[in-house]
Amino acid sequence: MKGSSKGKKVAIRVVSIIAALTISGIVGWHFLKKDVQSKDSEVKPIVEKEIKKVVTEASDSLYKVQFSNFDFNLDSGFANISNLKIFVDTANFRKLAVQRKLPNTILAATADRIAISNIALQKVEGEQSLRIGKMRIDNLYVHLTNRIKSYNDTTQGKSLMASALKSLFKSVDTDNLIEMKVDDVFMNNTTLVYVNQNEAKVKKTTIRNIDISMSNVSSGALANKSGTQKNDAVLKIGHQRMVTADKLYNLDFDNIRLIPADKKIFVGSFAMTPRVSKGAFAKVVKAKRANYRYHFKYTGISMNQIDFDRIARRQQFHIANVTIDDSWLEFYTNYNWPLRTPPNRRDKFPNELLQKLAFDVTIDKMVQKRGDMIFRIVAKKTQKEAIFTMNDVHSVTTNITNNGAAKNRNAYSKVISECKIMNRGPIRSQILLNLVNKNAPVSITSTMGAMDGTAYNPLTTALSMMEIKSAAIEKMNMNMTLDEYTSKGNIDFYYTNMKVRLLKKDDEEGTLKKRPVISFFTNMVLPNDNPKKNGKFRKGPINIVRDERESFFGFIWRGMLDGMSSAMSGMDQDKKEPGNKVIKMSKLFTGPDQGIEEKSAGGDKERLEKLKKKENLKND
Repeated sequence: MKGSSKGKKVAIRVVSIIAALTISGIVGWHFLKKDVQSKDSEVKPIVEKEIKKVVTEASDSLYKVQFSNFDFNLDSGFANISNLKIFVDTANFRKLAVQRKLPNTILAATADRIAISNIALQKVEGEQSLRIGKMRIDNLYVHLTNRIKSYNDTTQGKSLMASALKSLFKSVDTDNLIEMKVDDVFMNNTTLVYVNQNEAKVKKTTIRNIDISMSNVSSGALANKSGTQKNDAVLKIGHQRMVTADKLYNLDFDNIRLIPADKKIFVGSFAMTPRVSKGAFAKVVKAKRANYRYHFKYTGISMNQIDFDRIARRQQFHIANVTIDDSWLEFYTNYNWPLRTPPNRRDKFPNELLQKLAFDVTIDKMVQKRGDMIFRIVAKKTQKEAIFTMNDVHSVTTNITNNGAAKNRNAYSKVISECKIMNRGPIRSQILLNLVNKNAPVSITSTMGAMDGTAYNPLTTALSMMEIKSAAIEKMNMNMTLDEYTSKGNIDFYYTNMKVRLLKKDDEEGTLKKRPVISFFTNMVLPNDNPKKNGKFRKGPINIVRDERESFFGFIWRGMLDGMSSAMSGMDQDKKEPGNKVIKMSKLFTGPDQGIEEKSAGGDKERLEKLKKKENLKND
């Protein structure tokens, strides 16, 4: 590595350590072709020594390598390492610290076994390449500790990651070895721990006990052979799958392409897919209780203007622009499921969760070109599926960050979105999320245009046994401010000719039947227009107190119900204190008889009193 700049050394270290293990079987080809299976083999100890030497030299003697067993077979192209351990040489750590040569990130890693089969040097699609058939890594544990050191910020040049990869292959003693292809990789029970020590409060993120599989992994020219894209990709992964620790979901990535020359990473698609059906889901989750089943798919994900130099030098991810061509998201719940008691959800708003992430991430702008969101709820009383949709979603989100300097420049992340509610009503929203305030304030403003209110029947019929016979919605304006504890605001809801039909379930036939008498009196009491024909307008004030177990979106939804019910009924027009007579009298939209939805529908005054007592104790 003589002659390389200090910055390039830093960028190459971790890549070189991992790659040295990956190509360990090839090292044997550059020594005498003897019978390495012999107990008296002279080659095998030399190869073992060479592997350790590569790791040591790549890290300026910072790391040591240990393993209990190393085997390889030249004829079959097989290599096996057992009980691998990479750890810091304490004496050299202190020495490099004095010399101001320590990298920003310190690595520790263990693996029970690394098995590589079908290793060969051969022509692949006309390119001289290192070919690996299969690689398996069992119980890999990687611990990374990051503390940025100012003396590592002097590196000049661009695309250090690309330079590191090219230098890696050149460091192997094969003149034409510039490509690599791995057919299949499986990493069983993998855990990654990342510790960020760059702020007053140390942050730690752990991804534990996941299974990772990859196929069709190729580098260099091989990464550009297939497909219509002829960019200078240094790495391509045809397919990658991660299985979540609870074994409930597959996370699938297709067509991943790393293109440093364009400062770009492209992912053809990403999907989060349940591993079991809706009917069986609650039976396999922990404690046989579940709240939601998620199913997502995103296509055409392009991360542009990535600062690869910054990743290599400081391990900070800065992406100027992310675009997503299309998305489909389904949220499913069944009120017949035994509900999991939600945990305390303090400090769990999206803007708070981002700040807890140990990885330093900044995305200047993210554009969702098109998407659909579907909420499906099987109601317990009707045993029917209620559906709520947001279609043709287009959104732009700016300043997604947990970086201290970025937050000092701009303390807010902004989301501007447009969509069609129930594929009918056009709505435009703006959400401002505070990234620095302790209570995570969020402000929301929304404007919905004209739509036919009967479009809501797929939701209201199953969930509340109410059918909207007619409703000409002219517009709706909403403003809401919320934080960890309270939500306040107002909804102005303009409509005419509101008529409803109440229903009841026929247990014998399993159908919903009309209730003409009670529907008649309901329509007499329920104001049909807002404003009324005399010009009187009913506001929709919002004033609720959060149950500490309520989710972020559940709290927003309940705030909207609080305002809408007042706007439609005319009750509780002055909400200096929280309280809603309509919701208290009715279980409209409250979901199951037991659970957080039911408990949070009331009790706002009691929660407010608890907050006041808590504040008084602080002041005392």
